Amino acid sequence: MNKKIYLAMLGMIETKGQIAVAPRDTYNAFRSQLLTFIEFLRTGQRQYPFDEAIELMSVIIAGIRSHEQGGRVVRLVEVLSKL
Repeated sequence: MNKKIYLAMLGMIETKGQIAVAPRDTYNAFRSQLLTFIEFLRTGQRQYPFDEAIELMSVIIAGIRSHEQGGRVVRLVEVLSKL
């Protein structure tokens, strides 16, 4: 059996500096987000303000684009400008 191991790395850059984060438990992070989404579908009550949800989704979209484009830096403003 040929197993591939992927390292997820999130780099965050802002005006005061930058930081790279390698999450160790992506399963539980994804599970928590999924359960929050399911709760929203059941109750209709948002767990996060709409603006915050847009920002969180932009981070995910930027990460996907960066991965697809060989690690290119994708700025959130680039993603948000196309929404």
